[in-house]
Amino acid sequence: MARKTVVIRGKTITLGESNITLITRLAGTKYGGCQEAIKQFVRKGDILTLIPDEDNKHDDTAIMVVAQNKYKVGYIPNDGHTFQSKTRIFKGLYAGEPWKAIVNKIIKPSREFNFYNLFVEISQHK
Repeated sequence: MARKTVVIRGKTITLGESNITLITRLAGTKYGGCQEAIKQFVRKGDILTLIPDEDNKHDDTAIMVVAQNKYKVGYIPNDGHTFQSKTRIFKGLYAGEPWKAIVNKIIKPSREFNFYNLFVEISQHK
């Protein structure tokens, strides 16, 4: 069976296996209206949309996480724990593969964390 390829920023990339499940806390939830969006529009069990963010100046493979198809709530983090899986998901999104993020846990402001955050489970939507 031939592997699927996709062109990203002028480069042809061959996609690997897509049987990935990634559970992670989102990054960037303190900025750009994310706090209000999480508070108002996100509930445990919600399915969130993943969108490649080509214009992100901090991360070449940035994936924005969006509630109700319009409210940005954060990004998949770019760290050692998530890097390889996130890169594969980014490529898959460009190739038209359907991926989803399900809200596993909402962290509300407390003494330890003075802001909202989300834990999500990301997998290919079949």
